[in-house]
Amino acid sequence: MTKTIFSHIFAILLAGFLTACGGGGGGETSVPLATAVEVKESFDQAPQMLQNYFAQSARERGLVEMEYLQDDDFKDPWHLVIHYKGEVIYDKILWAIYQVHGITSDGTDVIVVTEYESPGSWSGVSVVFVNGEIIPLLQSLPVNFGQRGDSPAAVREIREYQDGWFIIYATLRARGDYDARRWAMYHPGSKEFVDCGELNSNRDPTSWGPSASPLCVLR
Repeated sequence: MTKTIFSHIFAILLAGFLTACGGGGGGETSVPLATAVEVKESFDQAPQMLQNYFAQSARERGLVEMEYLQDDDFKDPWHLVIHYKGEVIYDKILWAIYQVHGITSDGTDVIVVTEYESPGSWSGVSVVFVNGEIIPLLQSLPVNFGQRGDSPAAVREIREYQDGWFIIYATLRARGDYDARRWAMYHPGSKEFVDCGELNSNRDPTSWGPSASPLCVLR
């Protein structure tokens, strides 16, 4: 009898420990990966999902329609229009606009547009759509420059991880081969966003300041 009682007590304590640590079913404070190192390793192993829309087949394009409306290809400005399920979700005229599109294994549509307002917009600005909707958390990942404040890193690529999670890779590029490389994760179903800081950034040592922590934190 005593042994049975102690077994029940141990089971209760273990369940509480797993819940506190985010194990045993993934509590609210759990994160799928712990550091930017793990995130990058998983990103490198995942197949590329996004590609130029105009290189895709009709099946790969799914519910998305895109068209460039400038008179001549590759002349300024570029005018890109994007439809999702027949509705216009993007319509802009800029110095240059690039786009990539992909569909996840569960049928989720992902579009990443990179905007350049002028030749001086060296790094560009990203606009990210998931199933035709702009997700505010994914529009840019802030890069801290100490006293100079934050600047946005544009999303460059998104790949699938496990259980519906996305891995987000963003960079802020600058002249002189300097850049900040940001990592994050996002779950379209639960709307959870995990910030995993920076990894392998090449920062200007005199003015950029230290890299963000590479630990994954649920925001």
